Amino acid sequence: MDAQLNTNDHDVLIELRTEMRGVRADIKDIKEDTAHRVSLLEDNKIDKREVEKMLVEGNKVHDDHERRIRKLEYFFWIGVGAVLLIELALNYYPFK
Repeated sequence: MDAQLNTNDHDVLIELRTEMRGVRADIKDIKEDTAHRVSLLEDNKIDKREVEKMLVEGNKVHDDHERRIRKLEYFFWIGVGAVLLIELALNYYPFK
């Protein structure tokens, strides 16, 4: 009985050893993949000066758009006022 038990234990230990080798290989692959991904992130990172430059350029574009919209609003209301004046003039002084 002890011989059969030792054989079963030996077989279980061999299976565990084989599984551990597979787990070690998987961990090694994950470690290498993580290192590769981190190096790619470091290569593609943006530095503080570039971020500040992008913010300044973005603010310039925003200010330019805001200025143009304000001008459009101003000329829109001037146009509406002109149309109303023309309509009033035509209603009070109809052509005969």
